[in-house]
Amino acid sequence: MIATHRYVAPQFADDTKVFLSSPTEEPRLFDNMDIFGAATGQYLNRDKVKILPLSETPPPHAPLQVPVVEAVTGLGICFSLQPNLIEAHWPARLAGVQTCISALAGLKLSAFGRAFAISAYAISKMLYHVEFMGLPPRDMIARVVSRYRRWVDHGHWGCRATGIPYIAMTGRPIQGGFGLLPFEQHSSSRHACHITRTLNAHFSTSHHPYAFLVLDLLSYFTPSFSPMALLTLGRTLSALTTHRPELGPIYYRLTALLSSVELKRWCMAFATLPHIQDIHPMPLVFDVWVWATPLWGNPFLLNPQGIGLEVSCHILACHGNVSMIASLYHAVMGAREVLAMVGGGLPVRMYGGVWQTLLLGGLVGTMPPLDSPLCTFPKGPQLILEAFSLLPPMWREYCDSHPCPPLDNLDTQSREFMFLSRLGWIKNTKKNINLLTLTVKQATWLGTKNNRLYLMDHHRSFHIAAFQDPPSRLVFDTTFAAFPATLRRLWIIPWENSHKEAYWRLALDAFAMVGNSHMGGDVPPCACSPIVISPRLHYFWECAIVRALVTVLSESSGYPVIRHNLWLAIPPNDLIWGRVWDVVCLAAMSSLREGWVFMSTHRLNANIDLGIAMVTATFWSRLSCFTSLGSTVLRFWSELPQDQPFFAWRDGGLVVVHP
Repeated sequence: MIATHRYVAPQFADDTKVFLSSPTEEPRLFDNMDIFGAATGQYLNRDKVKILPLSETPPPHAPLQVPVVEAVTGLGICFSLQPNLIEAHWPARLAGVQTCISALAGLKLSAFGRAFAISAYAISKMLYHVEFMGLPPRDMIARVVSRYRRWVDHGHWGCRATGIPYIAMTGRPIQGGFGLLPFEQHSSSRHACHITRTLNAHFSTSHHPYAFLVLDLLSYFTPSFSPMALLTLGRTLSALTTHRPELGPIYYRLTALLSSVELKRWCMAFATLPHIQDIHPMPLVFDVWVWATPLWGNPFLLNPQGIGLEVSCHILACHGNVSMIASLYHAVMGAREVLAMVGGGLPVRMYGGVWQTLLLGGLVGTMPPLDSPLCTFPKGPQLILEAFSLLPPMWREYCDSHPCPPLDNLDTQSREFMFLSRLGWIKNTKKNINLLTLTVKQATWLGTKNNRLYLMDHHRSFHIAAFQDPPSRLVFDTTFAAFPATLRRLWIIPWENSHKEAYWRLALDAFAMVGNSHMGGDVPPCACSPIVISPRLHYFWECAIVRALVTVLSESSGYPVIRHNLWLAIPPNDLIWGRVWDVVCLAAMSSLREGWVFMSTHRLNANIDLGIAMVTATFWSRLSCFTSLGSTVLRFWSELPQDQPFFAWRDGGLVVVHP
């Protein structure tokens, strides 16, 4: 029994869990199971039965028919009071992940394909267990991540240096990433979404035992907290343990509440999401609903750091009868009345007596404990007035200008739903994320904000490097703003992703070259230049091999090609069809990368003529490869204008036009 509810364990017949109050109930359990077996023919296999203590207190000694264990496994999930025993189950799980990665390593895929395969077949093996057991130990995660990072980047395990940073691997390809599932953020999102499901269960007629269990635990340990407090408990606990360890009463209440490992995991996961905010198109219109507003854990009443009032007003928050603005203002009026008497010629102890009389009369509901500062004068009234002063100014003005209604007539639940329906996150100017409909996918997007900022910063640096001559601020901002559309346009081209990988690496300076933005060290010289400052700039623009290819592009297009034309996929002339130039840029970048890898692998760097011949031939062969796609291209290229460079329609088919 918790609060007013009796909880039982729903299960299938082949995975039954029975709760016993003490070991002495074991004989009665087996007697009941024997009766069940005689009636149905389905007998209990006692060799598979184990007893798991649910308390650290040793059970009273009693002769038992089955063994007592410290950990059991049900449906693949380990249950134990000892975290080290739960951790001991992870090596076997992670070994299965590494076996899957080794099997995938035999496939010839692009970096995108390798990232997708890791997400779908390897990481997915852990997600179910992570959702109910939490994350594996960090050192185990680091080993697994290091292993599939190297494979995603290189296609093999041999090279230790990775050109693509892990944070870029986890971005979506249309945003410049490589499509790897962000394991930790995704796992945290699964936990965070349990909070929203619990809140939905609170306001609906659905029956989710785990949700009602959480709500009962909340009302038992923190009776003054509304269910909305689940949204702020994570940050509140962090503030209490990190900044205000001396706040004893509220700290002990919250730690007792969050002694449930699962609930604590949910709350801390929700705290990793960005601060929740009011996303309703219409502003709040103050009315009588103000009085029924919950005080503690209310996202509308947070301080600038995103911490609830319960931290600053911890003494009042521990008193279960002061839970909404109406009950607080009722106490405020009494505190003001007493403090207004001060100076009337009576001894201070007399004012203290008046304050005690008000408390006994139900000023704050039930009488606080005698050792509570609320019972002292003038400390008690000052604490109440201080709590009221922390409310936003418009809320205080409404309370002071409107009569406070009777506390019994307030409907707090409907007010909570009104608040929650207004909360969410702003995704863009056209679409928001609503709290009550939050999905794991949306929560993962919210949790990967730093990933998107990383990609944006590196794309900005890429744009700066792409212009040979510094452009005007207007031109730069326009080009940079159009780059997401460029990536989306290049990504949807119906061509193998292996042809796109080089461009994605170029935008992030993510080639495994010594001297790029992710790998330090002295840059080795090139055959055409004894000094190489930037590997990206040299091997994709300044090198003699690149200059030869640019000459081919200029002669074939009929217009001079400068760096931003090639790097940013901007046609050198408006007469060149954009789709043609997109394919040309992808083919050029992938050819340059292939030529550089071949020359460096076979130590032929000094043979510039061989490099030029190979890169040029590879470029034209890739264009021919594109034309071989046949009917797939017809849908996208049926409107190809006449007299275009590189491609033309002849005899009902797409062909390459050589210079």
